This record gives sequence, C-alpha cells and structure tokens, in this order.
Amino acid sequence: MKRDGFWQSSAQVLKACEIGTIEGSMTVQSFLDSTYVLHKELNSQKINIIYDYLSLILRVVEINGEDLRKACSYDYSDYEDAVQTAVAERLEVDYIVTRNPRDFKNEIPVITPVELIKKLYDKG
Repeated sequence: MKRDGFWQSSAQVLKACEIGTIEGSMTVQSFLDSTYVLHKELNSQKINIIYDYLSLILRVVEINGEDLRKACSYDYSDYEDAVQTAVAERLEVDYIVTRNPRDFKNEIPVITPVELIKKLYDKG
C-alpha cells in the first residue's frame, strides 16, 4: 500500500525473492490480513494480480494445530505474532522480517526489511 518509510525496502525484499537471492515465505494468515487491507483501496481484479505475483515468489505456508497450540504458550500480547513465531520455528527460518520487530520475543532473529536489505547488499 506504499506506506511511507516501509514500502521501498519491502519492495526490495520481494525483488530479492523474485530473483532468487533469498527464499521468502508468507503464512496463509498473512495473505488473509493483506487481502483485508488491500480491499480498502483496490478492487478484486487488482488484488488477484497481487496475489498471483506473491504466490509465484513466496512460499505460502499453512498454519497447523500444533502452531496454534504452541503460540498459546508464548508470552505475546499479540496472538497473531505468536502464531507467526511458531510457524517460523517449525520451518526453521533464518529471519522473521517485519516492520515491527519489537513485538516478537523468540530465538529466531527478527529484523526489518531495511535491515535485511543491508545484510544482503551492504557487503562493505
């Protein structure tokens, strides 16, 4: 949605996924949440185009019952963040990439899109 301060680096992360520099994953819940936000400003046809693009470059990951159960045991104020953490742990990802890392408390490093782009491209 081109939110100031976020969309440029997020677009770079998606481009890195598109060209195969990194492998990106997105939970089914994240697709649902994104669609909810997109429907506020875009029509269904445009959302379908976005979904088709994202599903080509990102692995869409299911959330299972064990993820939900494990998330309940976390001391998170936001249950959806806890679910994202449980899925990330199950998949053994290298990073959780979010614009709001302070809400996550786990062993997996949590970084912003800007931080990920710096890790990928700032070798000096």
